[in-house]
This record gives sequence, C-alpha cells and structure tokens, in this order.
Amino acid sequence: MKKLVLIPTFFFITFFSDDQAFAQQRMTLDANSSLILQELKAVLVEQDDEVVVRIRLGGNDDTPGDKLLAGDVILMANGKRIKDIATIRDIYNNLKDDEEIKVGVRRGEERFIVRAKKGDMPEDSGMRTMTMGNNTGNPGATTETLAAELGILFGDKDGNVIIERFIDMIAPEAVKEFGPKDGFVLKTINGTSPETAKEAVELIKNIKVGEELNITFEVDGEEKILSMKKPASQGNFNIRTRN
Repeated sequence: MKKLVLIPTFFFITFFSDDQAFAQQRMTLDANSSLILQELKAVLVEQDDEVVVRIRLGGNDDTPGDKLLAGDVILMANGKRIKDIATIRDIYNNLKDDEEIKVGVRRGEERFIVRAKKGDMPEDSGMRTMTMGNNTGNPGATTETLAAELGILFGDKDGNVIIERFIDMIAPEAVKEFGPKDGFVLKTINGTSPETAKEAVELIKNIKVGEELNITFEVDGEEKILSMKKPASQGNFNIRTRN
C-alpha cells in the first residue's frame, strides 16, 4: 500500500509547447508572490516591484494573436492597477465562472489588452503536478481526495474523514486564516456528513463558486467551523505517487 506525503517547497509545471514537444520545468514558487492563470496560459510572479509573466504554458510561440509571453509586465486587470500578486488574485477570485478578466500588458514599447473568460481553460494550458512519495502518513489520500479550491488533501482514517495535508501554497487567504491542521476530523459540509474523503471532495465540487461554504471540523473534541464563499480553483492538479 502506498503512503503519501507532499513535498511542499516545490511543484512541477508540466506543459506542451505549441509543436507538442514535451517539456517539464521545476520551479520554486511562493504562494504569496506567484499565481497561475491557466485561462491566460501564464505563470505570474512578483519581480522588481512589478507583476511579470514568468513562463507561458504552452511555450513562447510566435503565431499571430494577442497572448501573454514570458517577460510581459501586467499593468492592469479589469480596470485596476496591478502592483502585486495579491491584487490580481483578489480580482480573479471574485470573478464568477464565465466572467471576463481583462489584463493590460506592457511588452517593450507595446501596450495591449488580453482577455479570457474565467473557467475557459485552453486544452494545452498545462497541469500542475505535486509529487507525493513514501513517508509516514495516511494511505487513504489519493488524487481524487484533493480539494484544490481549499488547498486541502482529505484522507480516510479509522472510519473518519480527516485533513491529510494542508497545502498552504495553493490555499486561498480565508483558508489560511482559518488555520487547518493535519488530523482535523471533518464532520459536515453545508450540513451534510460525508462518509469518505472522495465524497467530501465531491460535495465541495458541487457547490458553485461564490456560494456559501460551511465546513465543520472536530478538533480536540470541539467544533471548529470554516465559513467562506466557495473559491475557484487556481488550476488543475494531479498528484503523482512514487513507491
């Protein structure tokens, strides 16, 4: 049986270039100063007091059309000036699915706007892969039990659904402030008691972005409730296991 543990310092961005040649790059990204916008096929980072495109998912092709390329500077988003990742993340998280994000870009002497609808993921935008490996932990956690919207990996243990791992680098601020810990026992999601970790993730997925999300945990015999608006995931995740 495989035992899983997250390696939290690094994650991999795996992408296909536009000629479909496979490439993989290992990057160290800090959750507070980086953001992946898969709709725009871009990894954004803070650099020299600006927000810039660190890498384009799919490669820096030269085909026609407005798009973000590595080195582009993000000036505006939906009419608001962008000076840091927190500002553009807040704008993005407050958009509903199918609402448009409009990004003002500087590329050398050029200025232009790039648009995308939230949730409209290009087929070749790439997938973030978190590497899991052998270590102490609960074998009940799998790819299907990751609530990427919350940065929480659930697991099944002793008949309970628990927090197997809290993944700080992909969690929204509201969840970070709540302070989930490994081992918290999940009791209810919007009043429903899931019997398995997989069921818990499905319940969360079925709640629409922007709707109320109330999760009750049991911690040392007491209830602790996470109440927030359901956030959007910052992208698709795949957990790769190794023996």
